[in-house]
Amino acid sequence: MIFMISYDISCGKRRSEIKDILSSYLWIRVQKSVYFSTKNERFLEKILQKIEGVLDKESDKLLVLPICDSDFERSYFFDQYRKKTIMRERSYID
Repeated sequence: MIFMISYDISCGKRRSEIKDILSSYLWIRVQKSVYFSTKNERFLEKILQKIEGVLDKESDKLLVLPICDSDFERSYFFDQYRKKTIMRERSYID
């Protein structure tokens, strides 16, 4: 199972804290506010507890999507060079 986290946080300090949390747990950044991980659900719960302590529940938004391996393998990523690549080919996720 692969998890995707995406966030919309207007406060630069909180946004930076979330980025640091995700990076410290080795989530893979594919866009400024979009990360992927292959960790299990127990690991996800642990990181979400840390993130919830930072979020402003009135203004911040956080989306967590579980993605099964077969669906992820069929997904595409368009990079800055306008090349369409399958995510697994680009080695974004092990």
